[in-house]
Amino acid sequence: MLVQTKERTEARDLTERVQGGDLHPWMERYLWVRTKGSQLQRFDLWKSQRWLGDRLSRFDYLIKHRQGGFSTYFLGRSLALACCIPLYTVNWVTISSDNGKMRLRFFETVHRFFENLPPELGIKPKQKTQDTIRIDGLDSEITISTERSFDLRSVTINYLGLTELAFYSPDGFRRVMTAAVEAVPTGEKHSYITAETTPKRFGSAAHKFWQECNRGIGRFKTHFVPWYWHHEYQLGPDDLETRQPDRGSLQYTPVEESFVREKLLPLYDEKTCERFMRWRRFKMEEKGQTSGGGQNDFFSEYPEDPVTAWQVASDTIFDVET
Repeated sequence: MLVQTKERTEARDLTERVQGGDLHPWMERYLWVRTKGSQLQRFDLWKSQRWLGDRLSRFDYLIKHRQGGFSTYFLGRSLALACCIPLYTVNWVTISSDNGKMRLRFFETVHRFFENLPPELGIKPKQKTQDTIRIDGLDSEITISTERSFDLRSVTINYLGLTELAFYSPDGFRRVMTAAVEAVPTGEKHSYITAETTPKRFGSAAHKFWQECNRGIGRFKTHFVPWYWHHEYQLGPDDLETRQPDRGSLQYTPVEESFVREKLLPLYDEKTCERFMRWRRFKMEEKGQTSGGGQNDFFSEYPEDPVTAWQVASDTIFDVET
């Protein structure tokens, strides 16, 4: 009984922190995620996720690298708000061009979050429609649609998530962004619009929107997270994926030397820089062998700065992952 009382007290305290704008403690305490090895583990936030969370405003636009966990992070934020604030409405909009694969992955992640919530929270989700999960008692809802099925007529949204914005069709982008301005109230404390994408398609509507936001046009704050902030993108000299020429100390080209000096050494020691560079060489070679865009696809899928990432982007659509 004492343990149950302690757990309920903790749940109440963490819920109040979410309501006050501090979401990370609730997320790390109650959410579980699946690793690349298909194992469940607590949602221990990465350094890059914490960095981003500390800088978010209410209207944000993120340029990200692949497999950095940012879509999962934003899904976790929106679910925390829906579980802690009554009558809270979340709507995530995914791409249509992948035949609904991303939408299904988002639903799987949300269901996994709900399935592993402890009983002391009293969260009881129910499938309301094919697209919507409703939380009984709180009357909060989470809807996951595609740019094609997205419909905001006469609906107020508290949290609107737009994922892989660069892959929306021109018509879908225009319709979603127009509806977003009308559907999300600007004056409410817990109203958010989160847009995030891999920087594909130079000159696209998403690219032009990024440029406008960077110039201070509109209400969106821009964020960029480079791939080398992600701790998993390292290879040791004896790792299986390490290229044969890189199984000793590395000799850098002038371009690589400049990259290490300007980007990596301010963050890491020399040995860690070598580990990042082994992974970089491996991934560049892999992209050159498996994609039409070659190394250009590396720089757009694993961007190193937000300007050249758009400039080198090809039109190839990959299987987008969260």
